[in-house]
Amino acid sequence: MNWKSHGEESNRVLICLHGFMGDASDWDAFAQSFINLIPGWQVVAATLPGHDDGDSVFNENEISDGIFDWMDSRAISSAAIAGYSLGGRLGLRLALDHKARFPLFIGISTTAGISDPEERKCRRISDEILSERMRSIGNRESFTAFLDEWWQLPLFASPGKRDIHRERFLQSRLKKSPVLLAYALQQWSSGVLPSEWDRLGEYPGRVLLLSGQEDQKFTNLSERMQAAFCDAHSHRLIGAGHQLLLECPDEIAAIAAGFLNEKQSKASQ
Repeated sequence: MNWKSHGEESNRVLICLHGFMGDASDWDAFAQSFINLIPGWQVVAATLPGHDDGDSVFNENEISDGIFDWMDSRAISSAAIAGYSLGGRLGLRLALDHKARFPLFIGISTTAGISDPEERKCRRISDEILSERMRSIGNRESFTAFLDEWWQLPLFASPGKRDIHRERFLQSRLKKSPVLLAYALQQWSSGVLPSEWDRLGEYPGRVLLLSGQEDQKFTNLSERMQAAFCDAHSHRLIGAGHQLLLECPDEIAAIAAGFLNEKQSKASQ
């Protein structure tokens, strides 16, 4: 896994995981705002396997192993973890599996998975079809067409989207391999990853859940997750959709900074 760090080295760390087809740079604007608002914290963003120039053969443990290696090399015993969309899904599982190491979780436009077995099966099949299509992409033109179609998905509809966002999205994603992305999709499809809904009540840490008001599906999921956790807060961003890191990075950085600063203030009392 490749890492991108923002701010001075610190024992107060926020680890960030991007969404499908993204990379560590997706967090740049968020991170700059965050460290300006809450000095003393370090933001580190990882590029997930399959989303860089690494090997196409990787497994589920590669993410946790990579994160723990980074933390252990700096003697960091615990950290806050944030994830957007797929990254939130993966970050949530890490937090649930390693509660002491990740006592704070920030989920952005994310979910705890698909609880209904039949729905999970349908999603697994649809993602298999999508991954086969991605493997068939043979040139830059066809990849551009695929990405443009992806950008227009109803999930991403929002008044907060701008033409500059589309260009940034296309240019960053065109650097990737559709074959590696297809492999990542197969590994981390919501139809493959287990549902975590029954485990949310076991998490003893604090949780912040962010969603865009125009993203009704994930706003509903965020509210459902909030009710299942022991100590969770949710926030809806007015006028924004699913792609919060693109649409309003400064706003979500301010909310995240306030959330973590509150924890820091309580710890010092």
